Amino acid sequence: MKKIDKLLLGAFIGPFALTSVVVVFILLMQFLLTYFDELAGKGFGPAIYAQLFLYFGINMTPTAFPLGILLASLITFGNLGEHGELTALKSAGISLLRVLLPIFVFVVIWSVLMYFSHNYVVTKANLKAFTLLHDLRGKKPSLDIKEGVFYNKIPGYSIKINKKFPDNKTLKDLIIYDQAKDKRSLTIADSGQMYTIYQGRYLVMELFNGNNYIEEPVKDSKKKLEERIPKFHRTSFEANKLVLNIESFQLGKTDEKSLAYHRYMKTNRQLNHDIDSMGIELNKIKQTTREAFNHHFPFLNDTEPGGESFNSSIENEAMGDGTNTPYFKDEHNKNNHETTSIANAYIDTDIEDNSDLPMKQWPADEATSATKIIKEALKKARNLKDTLARQVVESSYIQREINSHKIERNKKLALAVSCIVMFLIGAPLGAIIKRGGLGIPVIIATIFFLLNYIVDIIGTDWAKEEFIDTVSGAWASNILLLPFGLIFLRQAWKDARLLEADFYLILWEKIRERFTKKVKIT
Repeated sequence: MKKIDKLLLGAFIGPFALTSVVVVFILLMQFLLTYFDELAGKGFGPAIYAQLFLYFGINMTPTAFPLGILLASLITFGNLGEHGELTALKSAGISLLRVLLPIFVFVVIWSVLMYFSHNYVVTKANLKAFTLLHDLRGKKPSLDIKEGVFYNKIPGYSIKINKKFPDNKTLKDLIIYDQAKDKRSLTIADSGQMYTIYQGRYLVMELFNGNNYIEEPVKDSKKKLEERIPKFHRTSFEANKLVLNIESFQLGKTDEKSLAYHRYMKTNRQLNHDIDSMGIELNKIKQTTREAFNHHFPFLNDTEPGGESFNSSIENEAMGDGTNTPYFKDEHNKNNHETTSIANAYIDTDIEDNSDLPMKQWPADEATSATKIIKEALKKARNLKDTLARQVVESSYIQREINSHKIERNKKLALAVSCIVMFLIGAPLGAIIKRGGLGIPVIIATIFFLLNYIVDIIGTDWAKEEFIDTVSGAWASNILLLPFGLIFLRQAWKDARLLEADFYLILWEKIRERFTKKVKIT
């Protein structure tokens, strides 16, 4: 490796590491603000928060690295241009492509590592991150009973302690209100002690010198008014012990297998297996639908009006042909395609049981028999219609899941390639603007990152809705941004001054002169 390559790599790796850490930190702060209300006040130690941030930090690397490469390349080549180093390299006969080569090789290697990391490391981190987040969100706030305030976080109890001694164990002047369903109890004690047992699963309150008041409501509401008077009991005690279940205040341990079904937790091999399994299930539903129609309507097996095969019509219209599902595309699209079954085209099930039938003028026996037959046929038709509607919903859901899994499979590679695309944008643009630091590069990086983020969301949604194929949906942002990178590379090769005012003034003068000449000629 030549010295110039080492210098360029050294100038790039430092800003890249710094910007990547900053981007991950910003994304973590966004995550913390999202779940702050659910995580605050629950008594978690620093180790728990560190573990949570580590897992979610790994989770955010596929998003952070492309932005880090974009910003680092802008800063690096902006500094080189600002300090004249890029001009010196060009004057020494080194082309711009040769200057970009060592960092480009580094970015390609980093993209390959990022792909394998996303496929194996990030998926495992996602499983652990969301499992831990589920446990933390399910934990109740820490047991913190304050002086002079009723504490209602323990289900069924309200506790008030007028004084707590510094050891947080000895108590003075206690009031405990038990709101059990079968009775209501009020306990007043002069003093007591509070501690936990069985690894904090139970809270024990030892009470001294107090009274217990119990009200037993009358269960039989049919008794007379004078017999429905509740019974009151009062007992005194010198020592009493109350054991309360506080397991919900402890951090639970959810089995990771319960969350491993989600596509974000799976490698490409697992995604391919799930896609195949769901495809088999979808084909079974289509086959069941065809068999149901063949059984109930054998006269429609071959053709339908218009000459199209009826089985083909059922597959294309009711179940979808694999690329288009006209019914139940999404819960947000129900207004456009309400529960519509292909059976409606052939079955009129709106006849009421008591409606006038055409056999009314027949002989009584024949009319009664025909009416029974028609009613039975209508009943079967309605059942078939409901079955088909349910199968349409189920098949549409499965097709949507298949599309989501395919998008996730393609995104693993698309996110890795986006690092290369971002470098092709950032490096030439930095050489053009010739401004280092965190001013203009941050603004430009933010613009392209937002553009990348918005296009990625739109492409993903369109692919799920089958407006476009899943490959185009996953690669939409790269497809849109790659031309920008090639244009900037061409302009940097020509040493254009895209962000300098003189460039646009000269361009405007040329356009005005040409326009003026044309006017004079006419």
